[in-house]
Amino acid sequence: DDVGEEVPRATLETSIPESNVGYKLLLKMGWKGKGLGRNEDGIVEPIRAGIEAGVRLGLGKQEQDDFYTNAENVQRKKLETEIQATEDESRREKREMLAEKEAKIKQEVAEIKKTFYCEICHKQYNTAME
Repeated sequence: DDVGEEVPRATLETSIPESNVGYKLLLKMGWKGKGLGRNEDGIVEPIRAGIEAGVRLGLGKQEQDDFYTNAENVQRKKLETEIQATEDESRREKREMLAEKEAKIKQEVAEIKKTFYCEICHKQYNTAME
């Protein structure tokens, strides 16, 4: 029978009417109209979210985006040349030894994968595994 009746909507400027189901549920759970929480020192105002807040992000996402896009928090990964320009002697030696080791491994793998001819059985093999 209440089909044509306009339901009052709560906004940030107007409070929830006492006839609202959510309001009644809050009262049943012990809310007295003050701040949320055991000590009643929590938030009183509704949480701004969605289009009303001026953004289309979920709760907490705007603060996270602001943190990561803040110029003070943005750190670019250093280029290899920048790292090499500022490294000390021991770090340079370690890097060069690692590069030599990787080159040697690469050369050994290429040697293993190389095709070869067996003179004993007179066959051509594609890999040493054959």
